[in-house]
Amino acid sequence: MDKLVVDDIVKVIKKKTILNHVDLRVESGQVLGIIGQNGAGKSTLLKIICGLTRPTSGDVTLNDISIISEPNLAMDKIGFLIENPSLYPYLTGRQQLNYCIELRSTPSKDYIDTIIKMLGIESFLDKKTGQYSSGMKQRLGIACAVIHNPSTIILDEPTNSLDITGIKEIREFIKYMRYEGKTVLLSSHMLTEVESVCDQIVIIDKGVIIDSSELDTINQHYENICEIILENSETLINFLGIQYEDSMFEINGDYIVLRVKEKNLSPTLKNILSNGFKLIGVQKEGRKLEEYYLRKVEKETNV
Repeated sequence: MDKLVVDDIVKVIKKKTILNHVDLRVESGQVLGIIGQNGAGKSTLLKIICGLTRPTSGDVTLNDISIISEPNLAMDKIGFLIENPSLYPYLTGRQQLNYCIELRSTPSKDYIDTIIKMLGIESFLDKKTGQYSSGMKQRLGIACAVIHNPSTIILDEPTNSLDITGIKEIREFIKYMRYEGKTVLLSSHMLTEVESVCDQIVIIDKGVIIDSSELDTINQHYENICEIILENSETLINFLGIQYEDSMFEINGDYIVLRVKEKNLSPTLKNILSNGFKLIGVQKEGRKLEEYYLRKVEKETNV
């Protein structure tokens, strides 16, 4: 079973410490999300793991093989897309994909077909990449990164430039990679997407990992909040003012939005509807990770 170990990585550029004694351990079949503010060191860390830049000190090993000192032995097992995909504009998508296949070990046709289908790139593979939209380039870039069937996949902001359909396809693709036993590391500012695919997250702030937690643990401590949307009326405002704290609801034109914990949704709806108020709709705010992240960063800032 391949495991990725980041051991005491330090990166200093022009006397500025970008990464400060970073340690990570990721097992096979795990999806790890790396989150943090712009400039926190996420992309630099991923570049070091991919072998694109060398650390000032420390090591990265994949299945006990050093990516730093023995990159040729380790790199066939790694696929990555860092920042924007680099494509040859005069090649078609299919030619670009075949070029990447020739550079690395040749995967099975079934695997190639699966990647093409899952990333939704079949319809534009025979167009020159210079004619691609940003979203099309992103999908092809991810396909090129994983087409050699690596055991470890590293994606920096994988949903960049994608529409709703593209984001869903990338989400399902990452879940499939995990199902296949691959290790996936990703960074993203879209915390809802991190929540939907990751098993574990690390928070990096000013080059230091300030937290590492399982998503299941976070979910047990932070409840989802549900928004109950109601038709506005003076009677309803008075009712809510008596029954609930003022901070739980807000008036928004013709509507009133009442926020309750998910476990309290059913009795709250029963209470409101039994009193004859008109329900417009209910929606869930999936903000567990966002709340957790903000608390951790705020705590670190106040230290």
